[in-house]
Parts: sequence; C-alpha cells; structure tokens
Amino acid sequence: TADIIKVNLHKNDIVSNYRLKKIDKSDGKIIVKFNSKTIKESFLNGVKSLAISKQPLKSNQIHNSFPDKIVYVNHELSPMFRKIFWLTKQLSKEYNWKYVWANSNGVYLRKTDGDVPIKIQSIKDISGYDVENNIFSMNIRSINCNFDELVLMLSSMDDSFDILILSETWLLVDFNFVLNGYYNINSLGHINKSDGVTIFSITHGIITECNSIELVFDHNGKTLSIIGIYRSPNSNKDNFVIGLNDYLQRLNDSNVYYIIAGDININIIDPDISFDYLNTMATHNFISCINECTRITNHSSSCLDHIFTKNINSENIQAFIPKCKITDHFGTIVLVENYVNNINDCHTSQNKTRTKINIKLLNLLISSQNWNDIIDRNNIDKSFQHFLNKIEEMINMSSFNHVFKMSNKYKRIKDWITKGLIISTNHKHKLSKQLFRHPFDSNLKQKCNNYINILNTLIRYRKKIYYQDLLSKLQNNPKKMWEKINNITGRAKTYNMEINSIRLNNNSIANGNINIANEFNTMLTMTFNGI
Repeated sequence: TADIIKVNLHKNDIVSNYRLKKIDKSDGKIIVKFNSKTIKESFLNGVKSLAISKQPLKSNQIHNSFPDKIVYVNHELSPMFRKIFWLTKQLSKEYNWKYVWANSNGVYLRKTDGDVPIKIQSIKDISGYDVENNIFSMNIRSINCNFDELVLMLSSMDDSFDILILSETWLLVDFNFVLNGYYNINSLGHINKSDGVTIFSITHGIITECNSIELVFDHNGKTLSIIGIYRSPNSNKDNFVIGLNDYLQRLNDSNVYYIIAGDININIIDPDISFDYLNTMATHNFISCINECTRITNHSSSCLDHIFTKNINSENIQAFIPKCKITDHFGTIVLVENYVNNINDCHTSQNKTRTKINIKLLNLLISSQNWNDIIDRNNIDKSFQHFLNKIEEMINMSSFNHVFKMSNKYKRIKDWITKGLIISTNHKHKLSKQLFRHPFDSNLKQKCNNYINILNTLIRYRKKIYYQDLLSKLQNNPKKMWEKINNITGRAKTYNMEINSIRLNNNSIANGNINIANEFNTMLTMTFNGI
C-alpha cells in the first residue's frame, strides 16, 4: 500500500494493526497505529492525493485476489467525535453543504468552495448551525378572548414557530398562558386598554437527552449554581454523556459553587455502565457526594440519584440518603458547612458536653482528708459550712468534662418536639416500612393510617401549647416577643447599615464619622435658630 500511494514506510513505523470484529461476523475495519504523527499524516495525505486525482486507492491494487472496491482511509476518532462527525454529515446533507471531513485536530465543514472551514468541537457547535428561527407576529386584540382561536390556528399549520409575538393583548394583570413547549413574557398595558405585548418563546433544555433546568443566584455574597436533571432510562445514554460534556465545559468559573442533582438513571455502582458518565464528571472536576444505593427493589440495588459538587471543599460537605418510602427512590441530602446559615442546626448528630465525677478519686480525697479542724469547732453552723465547702472542693477536683455524641434516634430537630413524639415518629416509620413490604394487608394499612392521624393531631397540639407558653412568658417584653415571632415565621432580619459618607446641599461629600457628625450638628443648629 505504501508503494501505491508513494510514501516511504518501514515496518518499524507501525506499532500495531488489527481488524475489528462485527456482530454480524462481516469484515470490520482495520485499525493501524503508527509510530509517529508525522508518518500517519504522510500516509493519509498520500491516500488523499490519489482521491483528488480521481484515481482512488482500490483493494485489487493491494492484492490481485481482492475485489475491485475503493479503500477508504480515515482518522480513528473517539466515540464522542465519531458522533459529532456523523451528526455533521447528516446536517450537511440537509443544508447542501459541500465538504465535511475529520482529522487529528477535530471535525470540519465547508459550505462551498472558497469558504473558510468551520471547526466543530461539540454538539453545541452543530446546533448553532442547525437553526431556523421561525417568528410569528400578530395583532391579537385581547389575548383573553382570542387565545383559543390562536392555538387552533397554530395547530393547523404545517410549520412550527420558535417565537410568537402578540400585540394589543389588552392585559392589565400578569397571567401565565399555557402553550405546550413555550414559556411566555407579558408586557402589561400602561397607555390604554389596547396596550400590551406578549411573547412566547420555545423552551430548550440545557442538556441533550434529558429534562434539565439551571438556577443561578447570589447567597451570602457567593454565587451558587444549581442544576437539576432528569434523564429517562429510555433515552440514549451515550448522547446524554456527549451533551453533558458540552454543557460542563461552560461551568469553569472558579468563584461559583456548582451543584448538580437529580435522577440520572445511570447506576454509578456498576462501572461498566457508568464509566463514561463518571469520567466526564471527573474531567470537569465534579465530585460525587452520593455513592450508595438510592433505589432498592426485590431484584436489584442501584445508585440512580446523584449529587455532584464543584469548587466546594469536600471536607465541608456531608451527604445523606434518608430512606423514605414516598416512592421506590430514596431521598438525597447534601449539607455544605460554612456556606448556608445555621448549617449546624441541620446535622443528623451533634456533640454534647456533660460533667462526670471520678468516684474513685472522690473517695480517695475524702478518705485522706483531715476532718479534725471541722469536728473541733464550737460553732456548728460554721463547722457545717466548712464541711460543705470542703466536699464541694473535692467534687470539683474529681470532676471532668466528658464529650459524647448524641444518638440520632432521640435528637431534637425542633424545640417543641418531645422525646415521646420522636419515639412515636420512629414507630410510624416502622409501620410504614411494614406496609411497604405488605401493601395488600388491609388491617396493617388501617392501623398505619390511624396511627399517623393520631400522631399528626398530637404534633399540632404540642406545637400549639409550646408556642402559647413561649409567647405568654414574653408578653411583658414586646421586643423579645417580636424577635421570637420573626424567628419562628422565618422573616428576614434587619441589619444596621454603616454610613460612611453623606452628600451636602452644595453636592460636596462629607466623609468620616467626625465630619458627618459636625454636619448634622450644623444643620440642627441652623434649624433651631430659625424657630
């Protein structure tokens, strides 16, 4: 073959070569690994020069016994770029683009002769060219009256629209109009009743082969990005991983805390199934927080519900899997310390300090003490007080602080919860587990429902009594009472703002506490002099 394409090639230039097997046992492609990139490029250029000269390489040129068929030689692409190459070729057929090729640098396309080649690095790049923005605009004259007719008209059209612009909507109050596949934005009327514009825009998921949403917000001076994902088990896993990789490439801000959570339906406990997925997450520095089973059935145990974090210190992360029985999936929880306010209130366990007495040491101190000075006293009251002081001193010397871990079983989550309610709640969970194992046991179902109803009644009564007693104790202190009410209702706290500067009447700026105080004194003096 090297002689035919006029390339100087030696046996040592080839590292390995083998043929891939196909499922139907037909001849698969041959993979050749060269010793260097330069040799590989020269070999490919030789094959390409024959194709350009309209004399492509054929199999019977290699050996007389082979049929007269064209031999195609291409770069061996990774699974991801193989998918991108195939999608780009499909796109070129649809839009009549002339050239699509791949090399070691990536996938390229050229629309016509003389155009600049376009490098395709991800599926997102393809979607940028595979777009036809269809826009529909109409004066609807009251969207409330004519919305149904609009939906019927759109459903009767062959074409679909990416954007719908409706004018003269006559909307005075914001309202969410439901149109499948679209979300809407309303501009309300301000001039007269014929005012108003509504725009419908088609919704697109941020990641392919799944339903996903991203929420970005600032909290305590830090930016947090939450990405929720649901991937159907029937969707294509390989395409999802490719789309996920394209999306994660954008999450590269080191100042943003990223958290990805959801039901991905990829069992990360099975390395054969999850290798590409976990490799993609690790490539972009995402750390898995949930690594145990989140779904257990009679036939299988799997970890399908995931939480991944990025730019968050793993030492500050605590992850839990509450085994709830709402569905056949368990819940997942991640707690990030030093980020969310009052995060310590949410820990499943906490340490307590208790004072303990070393009895042996105390007995030794008592037995070695000389009590004659107490016995020989004439004043019994002073003698007794001295005795008590000595005993207290010995107890203090024998005492030490013992740190112990509270049991999760009886941990108080709320101030109004009693130990009895915690025991009853644990018993309710046991009944729910029994009912989950025996769903057709009518007696057990009735027992469980009755127990839950009684427990809910007791919880409401306990909360009522607790807050009544709490507020009655604070009725003579309105400030403390409102602090407690605001704390219970979760109202935002008010913070004192420090004034660093003020603007004066002549538009000059006064800085510093002394200058600001002097300006206020001058203003008050002038005010009182004018009275």
